[in-house]
Amino acid sequence: MIQAFLRNFRILLKPFDEDYGDDKLTVADKKVWEPRIDGAFYFSVVWSICCTCTGEFRVQVNQKFKKICIGDVE
Repeated sequence: MIQAFLRNFRILLKPFDEDYGDDKLTVADKKVWEPRIDGAFYFSVVWSICCTCTGEFRVQVNQKFKKICIGDVE
């Protein structure tokens, strides 16, 4: 699961690599890259870790993950 998460996350962050080319995002684009990093993290978590949950546990993970996404962490 963790390898899948890291693989997804790394691929989604590719535009930030130095060798990405002309379409590379720079630090000056903070308004652009900060939400992209957050979105890449959430997407990677859902498609690598949350997708393995089944049954009743899936409901619990869904509720907890929603709280984490809105910043309501206990």
